[in-house]
Amino acid sequence: MAQRGSAISKQWDELRKELTDLADTGEWAFRGEREPYPSVHPAIDRITLAQTNTLALSQLLSIEREATAEFFKHAAGSASGIEAAMFADWLSMQALLRHYGGPTRLLDWSTDWRVSAFWACESEFEKDGRIMAFNFKSLKTQQMGLVGTSDDFWRTPVSFNKGMPVPRILHVQSVRQMPKAVFIVSPELQFPRIIVQRGVFSIATQPQLDHWETIQNNNSDPNHTKLFVVPAGVKRFALQRLSRQQISHASILPGVTGAALHASAIAERRATDRKAYSANQADDN
Repeated sequence: MAQRGSAISKQWDELRKELTDLADTGEWAFRGEREPYPSVHPAIDRITLAQTNTLALSQLLSIEREATAEFFKHAAGSASGIEAAMFADWLSMQALLRHYGGPTRLLDWSTDWRVSAFWACESEFEKDGRIMAFNFKSLKTQQMGLVGTSDDFWRTPVSFNKGMPVPRILHVQSVRQMPKAVFIVSPELQFPRIIVQRGVFSIATQPQLDHWETIQNNNSDPNHTKLFVVPAGVKRFALQRLSRQQISHASILPGVTGAALHASAIAERRATDRKAYSANQADDN
């Protein structure tokens, strides 16, 4: 048992060192996933890709506009503080919608590898997790001038839908003229969840692009994208180590939701620990 524990500790320490070295440069973004999914798409794409019928670009953008409009309709009037202010800017509103679990074209990343490691380890303990990482500074350099209008594509509204800003990224003709690319973005306004998670987002110029595949294609230097496997047997050990650094549901999801998820995780961990203890006792007998 001691040897097995030592091997797990060594695996985690090696992974931690590699990720820390990348993060210390200040040029890398990380995304953790609890299992190796076949593709990497944001929530709105996962919904539309699940349909048996192929949807036209105009239909995809219409679905996206309507989903955002419904969020704006029902949430803008009841929001307060910084969250209320985020509805005036499309990208900030998308970040808010994403962090409450809604469907957007944004995909979550973090410049803090520990946050990504937590999401890679916090569930599906019988499966390997993974952490994707890419050098966003290198990606930005290679994409310079690719869009031509820079942030204007997703920040500046060209129309309004019942008070909701609608940028060019939701207009069919504008999207058709765009190359297939994924950009790293950060909303102008940020609320506590984004701040504590050191969150950034990737956004695709077109719907249904695989973000990870596109990032790799857009980044000509293979050393500027990396994929790390978190073995299933390392996950629980990693969570214990991360908790010592105050990385848990309670810390990265500040508020009642995070506290409740943290309480559930603690209960599950204690139950698992007791099962392991009972198994060890049986082996000793």
